[in-house]
Amino acid sequence: MMESVKYELRFSKLAAKNIKKLDRVTQERIKKSLLQLSESPFDFTKQDIKKLAGYTNSYRLRVGKYRILYTIMEHEIVIFVFNVDSRGDIYK
Repeated sequence: MMESVKYELRFSKLAAKNIKKLDRVTQERIKKSLLQLSESPFDFTKQDIKKLAGYTNSYRLRVGKYRILYTIMEHEIVIFVFNVDSRGDIYK
């Protein structure tokens, strides 16, 4: 299924704060991955994406050693990024 609608990216305060703490190169890698995600949020073959157990429409996207946790809000055409952190800290 090809999607032509680009999803809007929204960030929690925590996710925005954690992204700002990262070095510029990592920020750019995360930005690139999120832009790709916004263009095709349901194509799990392009990136390392897994569904979060116990949550509806929530996923994790792996970018190197970092994890991006997000929810797809189909009715609003929004991807809400609720956390970004390293593998060791994200699930605490």
